[in-house]
Amino acid sequence: SQRGYIKGSWSEPLSVRPIDFTRSEGPDDEGLEFVSGAAVDPAKKAIAHAKAFGYAEKEADRIPSSIAAFEALTSAPSYRPDLDLAWRDCAGEIVSFVGVWFDPVSRLAILEPVGTIPAYRRRRLAESLIEEGARRAAALGATALYVGSDQEFYRRIGFETVLRQDVWEYRKK
Repeated sequence: SQRGYIKGSWSEPLSVRPIDFTRSEGPDDEGLEFVSGAAVDPAKKAIAHAKAFGYAEKEADRIPSSIAAFEALTSAPSYRPDLDLAWRDCAGEIVSFVGVWFDPVSRLAILEPVGTIPAYRRRRLAESLIEEGARRAAALGATALYVGSDQEFYRRIGFETVLRQDVWEYRKK
């Protein structure tokens, strides 16, 4: 608090699963292309994010800043293009995506963001991206996957909520 932070009125969940958890069934990916790295256009990923999280139409004015944020992410010191994964439709639009962030010191992989646009949900697309991200992170030495969510989707694919973290907000003095 001496540095300008105020404890928020909410907390966020943290869920984890072992890196070696795999499923045998593949996704329903007919007509889709798996892409990673430079083939994942940050602007198209930002638009997919807006659709997946429901602000594409109601808050379209947020999209330019979302595009800028996704472009900036590719310059982050811990960004790895090989862990930026997506499914693309025949028109080249991203329909499902996952970013995997790997910390070699803790040997943990963190999922952020994960999303699928509504028309493509329930086809196991995000799950397949998480599995591929887990495989790639395991090859780097990761031992577990973490996600800041306790949604049913994550519980269904083997994540368990292990704690809730208080959120602190920075307030300029």
